[in-house]
Amino acid sequence: MVEYEYMLNELKKTLQEKGLKFTRQREIILSTLFNNRGHYSPEELQQIMQREHPDTKVGIATIYRTLSLLEKVGLVESI
Repeated sequence: MVEYEYMLNELKKTLQEKGLKFTRQREIILSTLFNNRGHYSPEELQQIMQREHPDTKVGIATIYRTLSLLEKVGLVESI
């Protein structure tokens, strides 16, 4: 099993290489994926995040972009 800290460091490294910011929203997406094992659509992930982090808004476009980035670096797979 991949450790969360490894995934977090890989995300931070990739974002830095691409000149992108590491944001609270991206961290929430990663932690939601890690803590809720399974296959979820971006819309389902957004619902989970709204329940678990009601004080933080994460837009669907941010979820799609972050999932794409995570897939490119091999941290998630689409089905």
